[in-house]
Parts: sequence; structure tokens; C-alpha cells
Amino acid sequence: MIDLKYGEGNVLIPKNITDSSDENSVLSNEVRQCTDETDKLVKFCCTIDIPKCFTFKKNEPIKFFYDPTCLKPVIQSQLECIPSECGPVWANCYCAQILGCIPYLVNVPVEVKECGVDVITNEANCIVTQTKNNKVGYICCKGDLCVDETLGKSTTPPTIPNLNCDNVKLIELGYNDTPVNVCNNNCRTLIVSGTLQLPDAIINKQECPPKQPQTTPSNCCAYN
Repeated sequence: MIDLKYGEGNVLIPKNITDSSDENSVLSNEVRQCTDETDKLVKFCCTIDIPKCFTFKKNEPIKFFYDPTCLKPVIQSQLECIPSECGPVWANCYCAQILGCIPYLVNVPVEVKECGVDVITNEANCIVTQTKNNKVGYICCKGDLCVDETLGKSTTPPTIPNLNCDNVKLIELGYNDTPVNVCNNNCRTLIVSGTLQLPDAIINKQECPPKQPQTTPSNCCAYN
């Protein structure tokens, strides 16, 4: 509970703002800006050059891999001035955020018209077996997605779910296959883009109790 006093103009303020951090400690170790934007979407885009004489196999699945274990849930609190019928009131506002990065890897299937083999080697990197395959292989692009997203704000401390593959989900993936001519050599560039969705923060929303019949004068808030 914040120890409040009335200041100039009957504005409720903490008795000692400089000491309030000792009683209402920030749950994160760093002070970050908490915005009202809560779309919880992380977008990515990468480019793959398809070699000459190879063909992108549109009827084969694209493989997408990612790792959310480098994400960090952060909950921080700060005093904010909230308007009320009796005037401005200072209260703790809690902000739920996710920080960190998501390493990802995109594999796209390609087919060669000529030679293709499956190779197994031993510890000395010598070929043990070599058999013909269906001439379909994968080329890739990779990257790290920087994450600095706000999940929500509340006057009650929120909870952030465990960040794993079940709640950090791929919700969109697409590609654009475009021809490129460089030095009279025709090649194709595949642009793969998509969207990952972060989970919602769990917020225990509390409603104000119903108003009671007024039994005191309307200027009841103006105590000295």
C-alpha cells in the first residue's frame, strides 16, 4: 500500500517519491519504456538465392525452425498519475513485456535436373555409401529476431506464460519467387516472410466496487 499525502490542489502523491522504490520494487532489473501497443506480433523476412539449373519445388513443404528459449519475460512497475472523480491519484501500474531474440532457420526445397545422390560418410569423412535420391534437396536462410514487445498494462501484477513452442507460434508464412538478371546470368531469388505471435499476459482484472449512497458533502476528498 502506498503511503499518500495531499499536495498542492489536493492532489494525492506519495509522501516520499524518492523512497517509494524501496517499498514498491520494480520486478525487472532495468527500466524500459512501456507502450500501449500490444499487437504481440514478430515479423521476419529472409532472402535465398536459388542457383542456376535448380528449381524451387512449390509442391514440397517449406521447413521452418525456431527457438524461443532466448526470450525473457519482464514485469516492471512504475508510479503513474490516474484521474479520478476526486482528482489525480498516484498508483502502481504494472507492465508485462517480452525481451530477447528468436533464432530461426528456413529451409526451402529445390530440385536439380541432373545428378543427385545421398551420401553417408564415416568419422574420417570418407564415403561409405552413395545412392541415388529423388534430386530434391534444401537450401536455407537464417537469422535472429529481436523482440521488445509489450503484452499489456494493469494496476494488478500480470503473469507471463512459459515461453515455448506452444505459445510462441508461427501464424503466417509466405514467399515471393522473383527472377534476377546479373551480368547476363539469370537466377532466381526467393524472399520468405512470416509472422510469429507472442502469448497474452494473464491479467487479474479487478472492477471497482459499486458506488455507495453519498452520506457526506461532495467535497469529502478535500482533507487537510
